[in-house]
Amino acid sequence: ERCATLLNYKVMTLPFVYLGIAIGANPRRQKMWKEIMLKYNRKLALWRSKNLSLAARVCLINFVLSGLPLYLISLFKMPKQVMRQLEKIQRNFLWGSKDETRKISWVKRRTICQPKEKGGLGIKNIESFNDALLEKWKWQLFHQEDSMWGRLLLSKYDGWQSLLKEAGHQNSSIWWQDLTRVCGVQTREKWFDAAVEWRLGGGKKTRFWHDTWIGNTTLAEVFPRLFLNSKQKMNLIMELGSWIGEDWRWDLKWRRGWFEREVGQWEELQRMLEGRKPKKNEKDFWWWTCEANGQYSVSSAYTLIHSQSYLASTNQPMTEFFSSLWKLKIPPKAVVLCWKVFHNGLPTTENLTRRNIALPVDSQTCTMCDKEMETMVHIIFTCIEVQKIWKSCYQWASISTVLPQSVHHHFLQQPHSRWSKEEGGRWKVVWCVIVWCVWNMRNNCRFRGHHFDQKRLQDDISFYAWVWLRHDKSFHYSFQQWLSNPGMCISL
Repeated sequence: ERCATLLNYKVMTLPFVYLGIAIGANPRRQKMWKEIMLKYNRKLALWRSKNLSLAARVCLINFVLSGLPLYLISLFKMPKQVMRQLEKIQRNFLWGSKDETRKISWVKRRTICQPKEKGGLGIKNIESFNDALLEKWKWQLFHQEDSMWGRLLLSKYDGWQSLLKEAGHQNSSIWWQDLTRVCGVQTREKWFDAAVEWRLGGGKKTRFWHDTWIGNTTLAEVFPRLFLNSKQKMNLIMELGSWIGEDWRWDLKWRRGWFEREVGQWEELQRMLEGRKPKKNEKDFWWWTCEANGQYSVSSAYTLIHSQSYLASTNQPMTEFFSSLWKLKIPPKAVVLCWKVFHNGLPTTENLTRRNIALPVDSQTCTMCDKEMETMVHIIFTCIEVQKIWKSCYQWASISTVLPQSVHHHFLQQPHSRWSKEEGGRWKVVWCVIVWCVWNMRNNCRFRGHHFDQKRLQDDISFYAWVWLRHDKSFHYSFQQWLSNPGMCISL
């Protein structure tokens, strides 16, 4: 204390906050992340008093809430418990739940976290984002090993090579152990290795058998029998040969001679190595294949991690549907409604019953035809009264067609096969208008005691279609022109 007073320093105890980081705190404990939780709650306290649409809540989650823990998760591995709490806060806010009321999550979080063009809302998956940020440490440490911080980590933890191990050393810090757990060989089906190409320099970092410096597969996997016979299984390339002047001579050492069935593999390996040699006075480096410039980026890494869980369910019609939907110049609320239609995320009688929510018997049938049970497909597409609306709108283009019952096929179908891409885009706007107006009519009938009015519904569709199409600068028709011939206004 005397020295602190003399030097005008402040005496502090661990843990203390420096540059936003709790020095001396244990990142595996929830206490360290308490400030993030408080920031979340302070933001939500301001927003909950406002009447926000689902589209507005998605924007706030993506651009505000997802960024609050960014600094910490770029340094530390977030504990599972904290991660679940933050996801719960996001989920409750997204669907409108409050302390006293709990709302239904109509779409799975796994779906919501997908990119918009693949059927989600683009909300960040915290765990995947955390891993993508931490993996950058390995990338930077590999390429900046000679920097001051790189030399420090090299002397203390053996540098980037120790990150390739399955687990950190017990005597290393918690931070390094967690970093090793994220960057280790067992993580996410080796997504990092799959996206990295080794570019050979002097061969001082590249392992001959275990790194993908030739082709897309390691030599140990291509030639398993040769690998087992090698005496240099873990050696670097620079250790498997020598320079004689400007010529490089490979010096591979084997435990025994070749069996007859191994001769072909040995000859193939020799052909692959012919003409390949290290480069003097150059460094080995990684090339990130997900970016054109070859540099690691968190966004591409996050996409790569998260896409692994989506590959099995990806198909072209879905991608085309969502890519077209999010590009339309219509109100965000309408886009989100159509998105919920695709995922069957509307509070129809069928969905409420499936979630064990008891409804009166007289509230289970369709409010417009009063004949069939209210399902999403029925209320939007197959209801007798609604089909009249769809056929009427198709007649704008003088087309009589069979309407598909699949949402994405219904959306992508155009009344006229000779319409251009821009004309098809205008029809997609009309499609969204029909869905929007039909759902509003259903709500008015269900909750406000209105009766189904086909003429009013048709008038609403005509008006909103004209208003939304006016967002496109190339659409310059007056309302009277639109009413007189909608098909002509849609076609260019």
